[in-house]
Amino acid sequence: MQSRFSTCDQEDELQLAGTETEIEREIERLIEAGALGRSRIYARLLRYLADTSSRGELPKELDIANDVLQKRTFDPAVDSSVRVYVHNLRQKLAAYYESHPDSSPQRLTIPRGKYQVVLAQASSPTEPAAPEPQRRWPLIAALLLAATALAFVAGRWSNQNLHADNSPFAAAPVWQAILDDDLPVVIVVGDYFMFAEGSKQRPGHRLIRDFNLNSSADFEEWLRANPELRDSYVDIQLSYLPVGIAPALNNVLSVLDDGQRSIRVIPQSQFRAQLMRVSHVVYLGYLSGIGHLGQYTFAASRLSVGMSYDELLDLETGEEFVSSAGYVTDSGSDYLDYGLAVTFPGPAENQFLVIAGLRDEGLMRMAAIVADPATVATLGATSAAAPGEESTDPAFEVLYRVHGVDRTHIAATPEFSAPLDASKIWIKKP
Repeated sequence: MQSRFSTCDQEDELQLAGTETEIEREIERLIEAGALGRSRIYARLLRYLADTSSRGELPKELDIANDVLQKRTFDPAVDSSVRVYVHNLRQKLAAYYESHPDSSPQRLTIPRGKYQVVLAQASSPTEPAAPEPQRRWPLIAALLLAATALAFVAGRWSNQNLHADNSPFAAAPVWQAILDDDLPVVIVVGDYFMFAEGSKQRPGHRLIRDFNLNSSADFEEWLRANPELRDSYVDIQLSYLPVGIAPALNNVLSVLDDGQRSIRVIPQSQFRAQLMRVSHVVYLGYLSGIGHLGQYTFAASRLSVGMSYDELLDLETGEEFVSSAGYVTDSGSDYLDYGLAVTFPGPAENQFLVIAGLRDEGLMRMAAIVADPATVATLGATSAAAPGEESTDPAFEVLYRVHGVDRTHIAATPEFSAPLDASKIWIKKP
């Protein structure tokens, strides 16, 4: 049968000849030493590349997507997951050997531009050391400028270092699955999609926010289901962000942005399902802005969101948690809001983390809690796995009651922490 892989050139074959046993031993040593992190994908990918290399074959992206990532469909033009995983694996190997220079006389490398594993003497590496990662100044600068503009309006900006030392958070249940590997992170901010009365020819003057319509795609689907309304409403490509997202984003970046991790920030109205398999996903915003991510967040939850999105119902106890932050008219009056943190494993060895509030105070306080080494260490520690089960991928939810005055969160008290049955999140029952 004809191989579906490309064949290595003669020089590569000579370089790999007689090294299969050594490669296998080195792979097992690296896995045992924890060099590849918790994700099983990297061990599987390294073994796969070593196996194909030993046979003198170079797999294609499609082969790796099918055989390692187990993707049924794959389009390399829109899905960069193979390149991301191989890049991260190359970086993990380089970082381990750099921090453990005397651990082995030989080292495994993945030459750039090839899906291949090479075993070389530590004193004569087959390729130059990986260059320092480029600083993502344009992304971070634009991000922080946007956050600064919003936060100065709110009067809540706190200046922090641009690149984070996230070591205090590495063992915290709420962060550990995200910080343990180099998988890209998508931060989804809960924006509010708006549309207007009128038509493209005669736009009206009234903007409309409908909690059931969270993107242009939702709006178009709604018009298809109600064609008689097509001449009455128009998509004007407008959305807005709550003010509380600015300091919340600042807190999350203080944990995530170590200067090396790939971080992408997008509004919820532009979030697409493809990202749920190739990155960790962090949601920041109101529960009323969570959009389609809400169906996964509450799939195994003991909480249910009320119609106005200003209340949560505990399905086990019947207790209601109602925010009064939206109904305060007198300056100096105190009121209650609620903050929620939910984390659960994604569909492809990634992790989801939802940091949300019913209003600004709950959102800002919850983001401050998960970014504080003093409070985050034990957050969800007693509920990271269901009773009688072992889990290395945290799945739990934590609810806080937040006291506010003059649009500022003053204090917070935990209401409950509960494990989630992650098997209920991604498997849709008939």
